[in-house]
Amino acid sequence: MPQSMRSRTDGQGSPETRLRRSFRAGAALACCGALFVGPGCRGAPVPELDETPEPEVVAAELGPSDGVSPTQTLRVRFNQALDPGTVTADSVALVAHTAGAACAGAWSCGEASCVGGSCQPRELDAGWISDFAHPPLSAKRGAERALVRTRLEEEGRVLAVDPLRPLPSHRRFSLLLGPGITDRRGRRLPRRTPSGLALIRTFVTGGADLARPTVELVAPRRGQAEVPTNLARVAVLFSRPVRGVAEGSLWLEDDHGGRHAAAVEASDQACGNVGPSRCWLLRPRRTLPPNGSVRVVASEIITDDRGLPVLTGEVQWFATGAGKDGRSPTVLALLAQHADDCVLVKVWSDEPVDVELAVGGRKGRLVSLAKAEHEFAVGLPQGTEAFVLAQASDAAGNLAEPQLRWVRGESPERVAITEVMPNPAGREPDQEWVELTNLSSDPVDLAGWTIDDGDDGVGAVQLPGVRLAPGQVAVLVGPGFELPSSPASWIASGAALVRLSGTIGAHGIGNRGERLVLRDQAGRLVSTYGGHQVLEGAGAEGRSVERVPATSCDLRESWRLSGSGHGTPGRAPTTPGALP
Repeated sequence: MPQSMRSRTDGQGSPETRLRRSFRAGAALACCGALFVGPGCRGAPVPELDETPEPEVVAAELGPSDGVSPTQTLRVRFNQALDPGTVTADSVALVAHTAGAACAGAWSCGEASCVGGSCQPRELDAGWISDFAHPPLSAKRGAERALVRTRLEEEGRVLAVDPLRPLPSHRRFSLLLGPGITDRRGRRLPRRTPSGLALIRTFVTGGADLARPTVELVAPRRGQAEVPTNLARVAVLFSRPVRGVAEGSLWLEDDHGGRHAAAVEASDQACGNVGPSRCWLLRPRRTLPPNGSVRVVASEIITDDRGLPVLTGEVQWFATGAGKDGRSPTVLALLAQHADDCVLVKVWSDEPVDVELAVGGRKGRLVSLAKAEHEFAVGLPQGTEAFVLAQASDAAGNLAEPQLRWVRGESPERVAITEVMPNPAGREPDQEWVELTNLSSDPVDLAGWTIDDGDDGVGAVQLPGVRLAPGQVAVLVGPGFELPSSPASWIASGAALVRLSGTIGAHGIGNRGERLVLRDQAGRLVSTYGGHQVLEGAGAEGRSVERVPATSCDLRESWRLSGSGHGTPGRAPTTPGALP
């Protein structure tokens, strides 16, 4: 036998053997007179040695380093099972880092990093971490966390964190595990950070194109109360086109778990003309239970074109009232006018309704659901006498059918309001301006035309005798307007700068969304801007709103924010910014 082996077995044997003998001797003494047999006392059990290691984080699986999906399930793997009772909102948090000033590269952010065009700190705010290490969090801190669901997988060894709604794109986040998490023996995770937390992992989200599709209630609205039990339709909107939608994959469920059958159909325009395969209607086959909550359930059978299943985390629900609704809605007003070579029809009601329009035998499209104010644009030949019929139905399917006799007169010259600057970077109202474009094939003389901030004539200002060639643009400014030091960089070549004798409107153009009307010398309405955009607050100064395309009717969907910091007077629109 080698000397090394003898040294381990001479005398009392190996250290392991000596430990077992010592344990048996100690156990015999512990029997206090009872018989020691085998591994313990007869009638007096001896506790076993706890050889289970301390709880420890093995790995954090957060997704690809070049951009985590905004709907990615985040997983943290442990060396043993956790106590589910300790995995709470006080012990797990997902927090976005502050998005600061705009940046074009890392060099412009100092110690922070440039992510998605904004400077974001590499580490989460130290005050936030300190607060999380000493629970409970304040209401303010709690509201700053991302909305997530936590669950345990693989017999408790894996903590899964699911975002209930997509995280903001191109943002730096930190996943925090607090000191309150324990294993099933009550042993805490070791504190691995100076702040006393068990884990801090930071990652960056990718673009929205990486996210799973989401579903949102449109009508009734999420959280809406007193919905009639004889509900005629439920409209849901997916964040992108989806497939696999059927009665078995999209349904209604009450707060007792009862499933309510509903016919399912696509409606390209019911949610605001969002395009095919995004808006879907559920038509309940029977009355819903009173005084309860009802949620829309979307199965993961529903996927987008990439095969990603719908995100089902956030509950989309509404609450029913005491019973049925049998009263027809009241249409408060039905108006029609001709502007921008379109027939604009507006409908106001005393409750949210769906509206289908017919003008002169031509069907209008269903613009949106569950609104009390609707607007439509319908083409109609000149001099046509027609009836405008609006079929309005409320949530329970009750109908009202007002009609209006209307005659479209002779069409004036085709000149459109194509851009508006209500909130300039300089003084108001001096630096405000409005762009007009001659869309007709003939020159147009603007002498005697008027522009007004409304339709009551108060504040109307007359345009001077300026002749616009076909396709030419005029930029209207007030008497106090000051050109920049380099006018050529501000207004496009060939555009006419037209100075008015007074401000545009009684007190200038309101930033909160003010209507503008353009009339010709005969007083006929030529073009309108419906005040579709509120331009005030941070980031709004110097932004204009543009009609795209210039020939479109004056509907909200026709206008967008300019991508330039000073508008695009006399130029084609730049990169668009969607209207909220």
